[in-house]
Order: sequence, then structure tokens, then C-alpha cells
Amino acid sequence: MSMHSTNLDAPPSTLARQMFQGGIASLLVNGVSHPIYTLKTRSQSAELAAISRPTQMAPQWRGLYNGFGAISATDAVVFSVAFIANDWLKERYSELWASVGAGVLCSPFVAIGEGLTANRQMTQTPLPYSTVFKRAFRPAGFGLTVMREIPFTMAVFYTPHYLGLYARNFSPFQDLSHFGQMGVQVATAGLSGAAAGFLSNPIDVLKTRVQTAEVPRSFYSVLQQTLVEEGWRGLRKGGGLRMLQIGVVSACMHTIKQVDL
Repeated sequence: MSMHSTNLDAPPSTLARQMFQGGIASLLVNGVSHPIYTLKTRSQSAELAAISRPTQMAPQWRGLYNGFGAISATDAVVFSVAFIANDWLKERYSELWASVGAGVLCSPFVAIGEGLTANRQMTQTPLPYSTVFKRAFRPAGFGLTVMREIPFTMAVFYTPHYLGLYARNFSPFQDLSHFGQMGVQVATAGLSGAAAGFLSNPIDVLKTRVQTAEVPRSFYSVLQQTLVEEGWRGLRKGGGLRMLQIGVVSACMHTIKQVDL
């Protein structure tokens, strides 16, 4: 099994393979983690804060796959862009900067996908697409999307390799087979993804509230309202669910990249 580098002049089969990897990753990731993502989004949204009351818990367990089609379609593009951008940038810059660049470049597609998905998850009557796109690219919300995606792509592309090399210095890991070493990297991808998801959760809470608000809100006004009404605890809403979701996503993406379908 080998890792293939990519450049813009690569044979079509190489780019096609990475696009295929993106599609497979999207179906696998969302098939497993979409219910977690739905619950996370609902718990973070200010408009749905009341749903967390015990007498109103039942609605949280309905429609857990609402928006699955929208996020799967856009994530196929997101993951393909991430795979292609990371490999292309890695040939020109360090692995660290390649992973950062992949996060920046896939952020517009992430914003679109999450906007379409939230529109299905959180509204009785879906909003017009023009409204969804405007909300997705509100400057404050989109800036937060970029800030949140960079730790994610670092968890997928950068940290597993170096943590895996570090782990192999310990005696229990030194005699592992190739598949065993790959397993260590997949495990570190999941753990680093979970850590990135937990640490970036305050950004995710604010992004969700900026982009789902009925009227445009600034980052500062949303932060201020959250702290006044809910305290610092409000910034941790959905943290456990996001940690689980991003851990699963990172492990799945890294596995597909390692297998090199």
C-alpha cells in the first residue's frame, strides 16, 4: 500500500482516485456520524436551547438523518478537495502547512454543506437556498468555519504521521507489522481528531449560532449573549458529541487515505 502524491498535472486517474476516495469517505463518515452531528447541532443552537428540557427531549431523537443527502453530497467535495489540496501542497511546502492549507481550501464547501444540513435539521419549513447561502457566508460565521477546519485537517493529515512515528519508539510498538503500524496511525488520527473537536467546540458553538440566527449577528454580540445567558458552560454545549463525531471522522478519513482505494 502506498501514499500517492498529487499535483495539478497528475494523470486523470490519480485525481479520479482521490475524488473517489472523497465520495467513499463521505458516505462512510456520514453514515456513521450523522446522528451525532444532528444532536450536536441541535444542542448548540440558541433557537433550540429549550429542547434540552426533560419534558421536551423526545423531539431530539426524531429525524436524526435529516439533511443526510445534503451533507453527504457536499462532504464528498470537501473530502476530495482536502485530499487533493493536502497532497499538492505537501509537494511544495511542509506537511504542517499542507494540512493547514487543506483546511482553508475546503472551508467554503464545508460552510455550504453545513448550511444546507442545518436548514433540514432545524426548521419546520426549509428556507430558500438564497437565504441558506447568505447565512453560510456571513463573514463572522465563515471566519469561524475556517478557524475550526484547520485543526480538523491537521488531525487528519499531520498529527497521525508524527504521533505514529513517536509511538513506534516505545517497545510495545517497535515490532508491529505494516498493518499494525497503520492501526497505530488510525488510532492517533481518531484521538487527535477527538482532541481537536473538543478544543475547537467553543468556535463551533459560536459559528452555529451566527449562521443559524434569523438576522445577521456579529461574533462579539453572539459571544456576549452566550456568556450573559449561559456563562462559559454555553461554549461547551455539544462538546462531547463533537469530540466523538470528529474522532470518528478523522479515523475514517485517515483509514481511507492509508488504504489508498
